[in-house]
Amino acid sequence: MKNYKRIAALAMAATMVVGNGAVVMAAEGGASGSGDYEGYVEEVSAFTVEVPTDASTTAGFDFFVDPNNLLSQTQYARITNATAADFEANTQLFFTRTPNASATPAIVKYGKDSDSITFTNKSSYDVDVEIQATVTGADGITLGAIADDTTEPTLNLAIVSGTDTAAITADGGKLTGTIGGADDNFEIQWNGTDNKYEYAQIATPDTSKWQTYSFNLTGACGGTWTAAQAEVEPTVNLVWKVTDPKATPSGATTEATSITAGGAAVEITIPDGVTVTAVEKTKADGSYNALPADHFTWENVEGGQKLTLKESFKSQFGTGKKIKISFSVGDPIKIGNYLFLFANYFNMLFSIDLSNGEMDFLGGIPEEHIFSKGLTCKLVYIRERIIVVPLLAKKIWIYSLKNGEWKSIEVEEC
Repeated sequence: MKNYKRIAALAMAATMVVGNGAVVMAAEGGASGSGDYEGYVEEVSAFTVEVPTDASTTAGFDFFVDPNNLLSQTQYARITNATAADFEANTQLFFTRTPNASATPAIVKYGKDSDSITFTNKSSYDVDVEIQATVTGADGITLGAIADDTTEPTLNLAIVSGTDTAAITADGGKLTGTIGGADDNFEIQWNGTDNKYEYAQIATPDTSKWQTYSFNLTGACGGTWTAAQAEVEPTVNLVWKVTDPKATPSGATTEATSITAGGAAVEITIPDGVTVTAVEKTKADGSYNALPADHFTWENVEGGQKLTLKESFKSQFGTGKKIKISFSVGDPIKIGNYLFLFANYFNMLFSIDLSNGEMDFLGGIPEEHIFSKGLTCKLVYIRERIIVVPLLAKKIWIYSLKNGEWKSIEVEEC
């Protein structure tokens, strides 16, 4: 079924002049032509965000505390080949980091700040990012700011991104932000395989226009730590989420979880309402290719699907890799503070005000019976209009959010 209709018929007449200037003969002719509707382009669909998996390794957010300064008193003998130069001064909580002598200040191997995790937004518009953290296994240890002259053993951890900081207390911590888009790296293109126009990344995107968001953990310890804390093994649990603000609340979301206890597997949850189209990993040159299926598993979970990277991913491809999950979002759609849906079992478009839960019935497709089923396979929003892509409906229908009017586009069987 084509997404255009035949339009227009053209007529033309011609005269013919033959012979020399003395004889003039007239002739009439005619012709007809047909026109095609070139269609529309859903420009809001260019959503791709690189979600790192590096922190799933044991080094990512592992830390150790030395409130009694035992390392320095023993010339760091517990750690093979370690010297005082490997440790940040005036610090009693240490993350294992990637040293960088050329940084200002220089980054030594052990210090109060972890390595950073970076997201890269390769979408045409801004996306939202959220990092949540909790601490488990810290029985008998106070979580939060270190009070002056306290004797309570205290662990002060926080999520940091630039100048933004969120403390990790007994209730956890959360940091949110926005990653800018790069619409200059996208254009309308003709897809010869699927025979359609689409909004896609240009052949050679300007990589300097991809925006990033980075965060790390920072920490300190205080108070009096005794033998009572010897068996305590605090663990930081992190979940980061990148969300497409133009998608449904349950769609276009990727999550990855890192637990410092050391599991190398990473879990990424794709909620209901989305269709996974590809799972890829980075190559040496920074481009992507398909991730072999034997390195991950899919399973259905409450609210969606879960992809788990196996231990073999790390052993086969090493650390420092990124994966990219491409997926498409279906019905419903979110516009501003409203959710728009089309019923599956009867002919009705309706909206839900997300601020108060109120539902508004906007009417059904003209020319279709109220109890018609499966009329549409997708809703598309563009320029104050909702386009109802037909499944069993006889036409493409366009609903105006401004005046509530319906307009149709004929389609042909093929």
